[in-house]
Parts: sequence; C-alpha cells; structure tokens
Amino acid sequence: MLLAGFQFNFKQLQCKKAGLPEPIIEYSSGGISVTILKNEFNEKNLIAKGLSTRQIKAIEYLKANKQITNKIYQEICEVSKATATRDLTELIEKFKILERSGDVGAGTTYKLIGS
Repeated sequence: MLLAGFQFNFKQLQCKKAGLPEPIIEYSSGGISVTILKNEFNEKNLIAKGLSTRQIKAIEYLKANKQITNKIYQEICEVSKATATRDLTELIEKFKILERSGDVGAGTTYKLIGS
C-alpha cells in the first residue's frame, strides 16, 4: 500500500502541474477508484460563459494563489474599487464561480468554489 500511496501522491502533483484539480481517490473493499477532473476554469470555457477579460485574469490569479481580495483585483486589473466590487459580485451571483469569506469590507476574501 505504501507504493500505491506514493503513486497517488505523484498523480496529485502531476494534476497540479497540469492545472487540474486534485484527483478524488476513494478506497473501498473492492479496490481503489481514482477520478481525475477536468479544469473547468480554462480560458476557452470562461470566455464561452461570458466572463470579461478582467474576470478571466482574476480566475487565473486565483488558480495560482487560491484567494483574492478586492484590493488585489483592483491592482491586477487596474480598475477602481467600484468596478472591482461589481466584477467580483458578478462572479459570485451571476456566474457562481466564486465564494466570499471573511468579514465584509477589508477582511473579505474570494475563492473559487470547491477549492
């Protein structure tokens, strides 16, 4: 089982390098099941959903950094606080891609749903 554990950790690293979510590994009495998920947050899919260039830039940032704030969004997209708030709210409410956590205001962070 140690060898199998090593191989699964290796597969998890390979998925991460490829920009894919971690595989789901389930152990049962009949054996082991590994589910490898596709990356639904690739640029082609995001454009097809109707995200703006700024929002796609934020998703790319989130894939690399796991969370974003309004302030970081303003910096990487070079927009005002109001525009950042509108864009982030749209990613939560319309596209259902982000979830908000933390205190409202300066303590608010945003993460990809399921990450």
